[in-house]
Amino acid sequence: MLKEKRVFLLVSISLLSFFFVSCSSVSSVEKVTINTLLISGQENLYNELYDQAVVNYSEILTINNQHIEGLYGLARSYLLQNEFLKSAEVILTLTAVDKEKSYTLKHTYADLLFEGGKKTESIEYLSSLYKSNPYDKKLALSLIDKYLAGDAFDKAYQTALELYTYHYSDKGVLKKIAEIASLGNLVEKESWLLLAQ
Repeated sequence: MLKEKRVFLLVSISLLSFFFVSCSSVSSVEKVTINTLLISGQENLYNELYDQAVVNYSEILTINNQHIEGLYGLARSYLLQNEFLKSAEVILTLTAVDKEKSYTLKHTYADLLFEGGKKTESIEYLSSLYKSNPYDKKLALSLIDKYLAGDAFDKAYQTALELYTYHYSDKGVLKKIAEIASLGNLVEKESWLLLAQ
């Protein structure tokens, strides 16, 4: 029963995908091939056959290198193998293809670079993204955490203070500033701890 339900769900997803294939210039035969590969990719991810899923999604991209579902599937497959930098490359491509989610994808790209060991590049990328939108609390907190991971207390503190100008009544921001002040053993730490209560 469970297997039948799973097959039904996969067929349903396949039929939906058939109607929403991202490139209209793709022939009918190519659409069917892409949908078959999407189903195989999803099955392989479900069964933790990540190498085979990479093959499936890569084949989709040889047919249509901007196929959104193929790109997301490939990024996910690499991520599940802890191939952070390969996943980051695919996410970077997605920032140009999936315009609607481009900003969020750029944040994800920076996180993947960091996890993949390219910490300096990640911080530089995230910092430039933050400069374009200093009001973004989630982005700023992510940048602060990356600064702290590299013991860059001054930069973390400066970024937190900038964030405070936009979110001065936010207890989470106040707690983060107090945490940084304590870690850096700053004179102002007592004041921030009081404000954060």
